[in-house]
Amino acid sequence: MKQLTTLLVLCVSALSHSASAWNTESSSRDANNSETRLFSDYASFYTLAQARLEAIIDTEQLPISDKIRQLSSVFIDVPYAANRMIGSQNTDEQLVIKLGELDCFTYLDYVEALRKSEQLDDFKDNLIQTRYINGKVDFKTRRHFFSDWVSEEAYNAIDITAELSNFFIKVTKNLNQKENGDLFLVGLPIKRRDITYIPSDKVDEDVIKNMRDGDYVGTYSNVEGV
Repeated sequence: MKQLTTLLVLCVSALSHSASAWNTESSSRDANNSETRLFSDYASFYTLAQARLEAIIDTEQLPISDKIRQLSSVFIDVPYAANRMIGSQNTDEQLVIKLGELDCFTYLDYVEALRKSEQLDDFKDNLIQTRYINGKVDFKTRRHFFSDWVSEEAYNAIDITAELSNFFIKVTKNLNQKENGDLFLVGLPIKRRDITYIPSDKVDEDVIKNMRDGDYVGTYSNVEGV
């Protein structure tokens, strides 16, 4: 049976997948599935974290919320690095795995892919299923927007934002379209999508009490198109 967890502001619930084959080097895989070893300088992070990750994954009957909390804690103090994905309209997409540095989205990707894994060898394929729509490694099928987790099949999560507060707001946005009509990400379509969020001044103690370990929290932006 597929299991669900929750995520907020987009509060989402993740769907489990089974998969196989992650070798122990940080790696990348292009759209043609040819593999090269990249970012080997981050292998030391994996080596240090391997035993801890295996212990968490191997713990039987560990509640999903506890599993996410423990897995996410492994990445505390890992440095932030932006713009590390490889792929664009003119560049072949590669599956990037860089455990030694994170941005807000890769952090979610890695934790959720590990959460779905029954053993570490499952991680790579689960990352593909988490990051890419229908598991297709391609720039056009990458989940570029947080709301893709709850809007693009196969869903990674369910949006429970409206369940956390009566003060939620729903707006319709044209994702990827700038205010002047240009595109943020050339080569991707504009996605007209309803977004639900809770204004920051309405995030009170009751909202916090309704949140649980394992909730994934996104931040709403007033910027057009994102």
